[in-house]
Amino acid sequence: MSTKQGSSGKDLKDSKDVKDAKDSKKTRVLVVDDQTMLRQLIVAVLKPLDHFTVIGEASNGEEAIQKSLELQPDMLVLDVILPKIPGAEVLRQILPKMPALRVLAISAHDDPALLKEMLACGAHGFVEKSAPLDIFSEALREVAEGKSFFGPRITEVLREHLLNPTHDRPHLTTREREIIQLVAQGLSSKEIASQLNVSARTVENHRANIMNKLNIRDAVGLTRYAIKAGLVSPA
Repeated sequence: MSTKQGSSGKDLKDSKDVKDAKDSKKTRVLVVDDQTMLRQLIVAVLKPLDHFTVIGEASNGEEAIQKSLELQPDMLVLDVILPKIPGAEVLRQILPKMPALRVLAISAHDDPALLKEMLACGAHGFVEKSAPLDIFSEALREVAEGKSFFGPRITEVLREHLLNPTHDRPHLTTREREIIQLVAQGLSSKEIASQLNVSARTVENHRANIMNKLNIRDAVGLTRYAIKAGLVSPA
């Protein structure tokens, strides 16, 4: 009787070891998107795929940085437009510490400046949120395998940008784009200064430069620009 129990215990251990070995071969994914329904949809798409396992979710840039460093995923599915800290800044903060991390960016917007910024910050793929699920699944596999992947609309936008570079919007620095995003989220100059660890006067100077570049006169105009440029999602 005792021999049978020992054998059964060994079988259970062997089964667990096999499962652990299989899981260790899967790409561990952290999903980051501020829209709960879309984030859960991405998780649902990933679950049946053999080579992926979702290890966590985040709903804003701060959580994305914290959970990336804590959970050490193999791959990040990252929304470009996020509350608190934008996607590009998330990559600037985590990729130097996690250089092997694979990044698939997703966005409802196709502004060439956003695409270029995400690629410059280290994204390996970019898919529009309007893409079919089979395109998204293909993007996941390609990026996980060390390749680059761009959705059909993203490819078209990049091609148009290369052919017609003069159609770009006025150039804004990364800091200026961050400030526009925070203004559009309703933050005051003092609140923006606190979040970016700069003085309120510095923020005011940036705002003046931004308005001059864009020929915009007030915060309402900046908010409209931010929505049109894809820096924030419409409320």
